[in-house]
Amino acid sequence: MARSGDHFLWDEATAWSDFDHGAGSVIHRAYLDEEIEEIPTPGLHHAFFEHEDTTLAWGSVYHGSTLDSEALVELAPGAKTPTILWDCFDDWLGYAWNCESNTIYYDAGRDTYLYSFYTNNTMVELSRSTGQTLWWAGAEAGGRTFIPAASQFDWQHGVNWTPQGTLLVSSRATDSQGVRTTRLYEYDVDDTAGTLSLIWQYDAEVHAQTNGDSRRLPNGNTLHGVGSAGQIHEVNAAGQPVWILDYQDTRLTGRAEHITDLYDLLSP
Repeated sequence: MARSGDHFLWDEATAWSDFDHGAGSVIHRAYLDEEIEEIPTPGLHHAFFEHEDTTLAWGSVYHGSTLDSEALVELAPGAKTPTILWDCFDDWLGYAWNCESNTIYYDAGRDTYLYSFYTNNTMVELSRSTGQTLWWAGAEAGGRTFIPAASQFDWQHGVNWTPQGTLLVSSRATDSQGVRTTRLYEYDVDDTAGTLSLIWQYDAEVHAQTNGDSRRLPNGNTLHGVGSAGQIHEVNAAGQPVWILDYQDTRLTGRAEHITDLYDLLSP
């Protein structure tokens, strides 16, 4: 959904279809019955984010400082050329082959991005104003400590802050029988101690090979898009499903979102 609430955004990424590092990628603004505009977004290959002023941000495999690096870029309203905010090679790891993102989430109160990489099972928080890497957590060495250690996320998607200031993640996991599954993990993040402490979890009891989404709803429940497993769950605070939509493995749910009324998305 667009920030204005009266239309939606969808991406047409050429990185995977043409293997051109996303040189021809675009984002469409559209009503249900009419296109509004097509915006060139070179380098776009996965997730993007729209700010309140309609600035677009995305992970670009076209703007990296090295051939295999990825950069976080922004395109302001009316601008023709994206601005590079952060580069995986220059501003974090010092090597490029392990950076390919799947989630970008901005928090206005913190003025930071959460930037998640599936290629190294790690997420970064970085400052929008300075481009500085603030901290990271996951498989990359030097990151924050998980409490307990077994709660470390893996193949994470849909990383975001909840209204309560906790971190919410869709993660690959393994159940007590050694079978892979997909879970929601919620962490309390302690900046002073440098820890992520698990405070809540939910097991979808199905495994998504790829993709996934998570978000806290206004009613306090949590929405979980279980990626390539083709399911969407609404879960209450007790960890019980309120409802489950099951596409029987015939759909990949990359993003799950409540829309109050589809008629609001028709052209004026």
